[in-house]
Amino acid sequence: MSLKKTRLMQIYILLLFLFLLFPNFNYGEASTPFRFSPRDNKAHLINWHTWDKDIFNRAQREDKLIFLDITAVWCHWCHVLDETTLSDPDVIRLLNKDLISIRVDADKRPDINRRYNQGGWPSVVFLTPTGEILFGATYLKPEEMKVIVKSISEIYIKEKDNIHQKIEFMNRKIKIALEKPPDANITIKQSAINEVLESIKTSHDPVYGGFGVSPKFHHPSAIRLAFLNYHQTKNKSMLEIITRTLDKMSEGEIFDRIEGGFFRYSTQHDWSKPHFEKMLEENANLLENYLEAYKVTGKEKYKEIARMILKYVENYLQHNEGGFYASQDADDLYYAMDGKEREKETSPYVDKTIITSLNGRMASAYLMVANVLKEKKYSDFAIKTIDLMIASNFKKGRGFQRYIGQSDNGPYFLSDQVWMLKALLDAYESSGESRFLNYSKDIASETKLNFFDDRHGHFQDRPKGPLEIAALRIPIAPNLENSLASENLIRLYYFTFNREYLDAAEKILKSLWREGVTYNIFDENYALALEKFLKYPVSMVIVGNKKDPMTSALLREALDIYEPRKIVQLLDPERDHGLLKKRFLPNPKVSSLFICGEKQCSLPIVKPEDIVHSMRAFLATKNN
Repeated sequence: MSLKKTRLMQIYILLLFLFLLFPNFNYGEASTPFRFSPRDNKAHLINWHTWDKDIFNRAQREDKLIFLDITAVWCHWCHVLDETTLSDPDVIRLLNKDLISIRVDADKRPDINRRYNQGGWPSVVFLTPTGEILFGATYLKPEEMKVIVKSISEIYIKEKDNIHQKIEFMNRKIKIALEKPPDANITIKQSAINEVLESIKTSHDPVYGGFGVSPKFHHPSAIRLAFLNYHQTKNKSMLEIITRTLDKMSEGEIFDRIEGGFFRYSTQHDWSKPHFEKMLEENANLLENYLEAYKVTGKEKYKEIARMILKYVENYLQHNEGGFYASQDADDLYYAMDGKEREKETSPYVDKTIITSLNGRMASAYLMVANVLKEKKYSDFAIKTIDLMIASNFKKGRGFQRYIGQSDNGPYFLSDQVWMLKALLDAYESSGESRFLNYSKDIASETKLNFFDDRHGHFQDRPKGPLEIAALRIPIAPNLENSLASENLIRLYYFTFNREYLDAAEKILKSLWREGVTYNIFDENYALALEKFLKYPVSMVIVGNKKDPMTSALLREALDIYEPRKIVQLLDPERDHGLLKKRFLPNPKVSSLFICGEKQCSLPIVKPEDIVHSMRAFLATKNN
């Protein structure tokens, strides 16, 4: 390495960065602390430790730097790092001699990943004994790693006092920032939604679809927002953006035409050369996008793509007893084969960890599948999965654990609470079973108790409580999870008319508001939540005994109607007398459906075939 390059590396190193089971079933595989590449490697010869307070205490006692490797079971370059750099004898010797090494699974510890990720996977990070970042990168070649390990150790010894002074200075600044009171005069406005929609238009690729240039990701929430805008405005250019994107993705190499399912993202703007890992979450998102495209356009091709996604999930990621596996490995060679060649090969490794948030996400998608495709087996499996997650992962007083098989004292995360809450609300809406609404209220209450920052008006990604170690002591309010939480709370309000839910949603949306900043496509989830808050939904309330065939027929028709703003609720005249009274709805003699706006409801509708016409007439009157 040249003197110039060495000097630059030393400068970078000196910069300090602080980034603000179910026991009765055999799910997955035996839990092991660490997973390495499935191909030959010697990475296990490094003295790895899990993230733990005792390890940081030891690092401080011994005054040793920490090497943090953030990896993922599905990650191709994580495997390459294991096989090359972390299998190099000199790298192994240096790490074992001079540093304390910690290995973290990004899927199991999203809190650590969020604070220490260096822009991709793997993330290799060198920390002070107290957990502050000295240097970080993604994949490093063996020679690069050796130079960095030696250099950073030498510089830490020489510059230790300066480094600790800078850490103290930064900690003071962080403390001041955290104690700063929020702006009490924030007003949330439609302008943010308009700016996100404009960003969707300007970032759209008019040739290959999608948004931005390479690498290209799916942006499923932007597609949802675009569908909603098209429904409201009938702007055909917005529909063209959606259909071009969905068409080009399904025609590109990012879609597996043999086994089904989509790969995580494309390295090229034309959807070619994908990263070959398949993720449960991405396929759940895209399943809903293609089903919505089918409902809006009536084109069979979108239904067929949705079925190909389902085929993949059922064959590779679905557990027969309920629940879904997290991901499938990237394998360039396997996915380069044709169908006949693949039949002779073992398919890439499936991570059989059953993660709560991901299962909530796919359960919601399966409920949508059952409604759109009229196949009850999918709603049955979604309900089975939801029941499984409650039985195995829900702990009274704390909420949902991260995954099946997690130790009882393991960390809890906001993402698992909000995605399971969404799944429960979807289950309540589609089934009319009051137990799902009761669960939803309980989980909303416990999430607020454990995760809500009353001072700043938003949810933290980790539970409130004693200060944690290293960067985990800094609370973070993730935009996606808070946006989804506000959507959930808005739905809970319209199901219960408990004003506390709506007030909490408003607090969250105000806390996320950025005055004087132009919103863009990456604010897609926030824009969706704002839409739900600022505009009264189309509320369809069925009043009747669920055992009555006409009640079921009205519910099925209400669920089938395409109206992205709708909220569907089944109320039993006897069991839900209090809610009927809150909504000023009568107790009709026969099963009836009411369409409600902000200040009035329609006359009772007793025939399923009359709902669409009555809804259009009611909305037209309301809008005029």
